[in-house]
Amino acid sequence: MEIIEPHISQVLPLFRALHTYHADLDPSIYPCDAPDAEFMALLSGAMSLGGQLFAHDAGWGLVSYVLAKPEFIERDALRMARRSVRIDHLYVCPAARGLGLGQQLIARVEDWMREIGFDAWHVVYHCDNPGAAEFYAAIGATPSKGISEIGRAHV
Repeated sequence: MEIIEPHISQVLPLFRALHTYHADLDPSIYPCDAPDAEFMALLSGAMSLGGQLFAHDAGWGLVSYVLAKPEFIERDALRMARRSVRIDHLYVCPAARGLGLGQQLIARVEDWMREIGFDAWHVVYHCDNPGAAEFYAAIGATPSKGISEIGRAHV
């Protein structure tokens, strides 16, 4: 399968499938009823900020995609400067899992990252998504920091 740079409209069905997966994991956070126009607006916004899409074309349609976005953090009194690429979405349809497509997408993001002069990438994933944790560990990614979210609903 060939890796292409798809138009956002081609990615929409996979983007919706990934979002539905997240909504199934935690429906209290992720609504599942947004119209396509809102999903397209989110993807367009990411692309307007320098985002890059890569996808596997199976000849009859896309079976995987990744959305990567460059991030620039200026040095200040609290943080060191950082230029990295954030893996914002990565999805492989269930029928194509186990073929190494996710790893191929990450390799393509790493090539792109070097093309634009960056030397690191990072990803944030939900702790209730063990598949993501296993995938990133299997390709050699290591955790860099943890974030805990706590709260209490008002009664």
